[in-house]
Amino acid sequence: AANTWTMPPDAPQPGGPNTIDTIDNRITGEATYAHGHLHAAHSTANGAGGTASQLYKIQPFLNVTNAARCTAAVSAGLCAQITGAVMRNETVLNYGGTTAAFFAVPQPDLDGNVTTVFNYSNTVDQYPGIAYISQRVTQPLGSFVDSGIFLITGLGRYTNGRWGDYMAVAPAGIAYRAGNCGITGTNTMLFSGMYSDTTANNAWRTRVGGNAFTN
Repeated sequence: AANTWTMPPDAPQPGGPNTIDTIDNRITGEATYAHGHLHAAHSTANGAGGTASQLYKIQPFLNVTNAARCTAAVSAGLCAQITGAVMRNETVLNYGGTTAAFFAVPQPDLDGNVTTVFNYSNTVDQYPGIAYISQRVTQPLGSFVDSGIFLITGLGRYTNGRWGDYMAVAPAGIAYRAGNCGITGTNTMLFSGMYSDTTANNAWRTRVGGNAFTN
């Protein structure tokens, strides 16, 4: 890995620093295997009192088979073992200062473009909300297409402490690729996450969104 990581602080929100639980350095969401690569992310301290996310694209190398690891007779290739790996891309999602970009989940589309959904908050004007950011497969390593887009900002203060890491990204089905819900393109991605609500101090809701890269 090109970047070191440390235990992330809890995320801030208006009215109180470090009040949203970011858990620790465990991989957030799922680790996805696609196009011969593993995609995963985890949170880390950004060195300025805030929380960043580190995104990884790792190419594993397998042997043909390792039958000794199997519990029954199988065809060749079904008990392959990872014998090595190379980091192909490592990107830090960091907005600096005491802001927090946490619980990031990256997912590649059919062409290898990556959409990452994450929670975002700060001490000034952003309660925990849902944002997403993208990386084209052809762009320079370690960079993003833009600075990110809000799906929805948090609506109120959350005081329950524990914040569930309920974030997910997945390729859309054929119906969505055909243009339903205003989303077009063959590489449509759908994502979901949680954001703070205003009905109570510990309330939250779920929002689903989507995006698509053009050719």
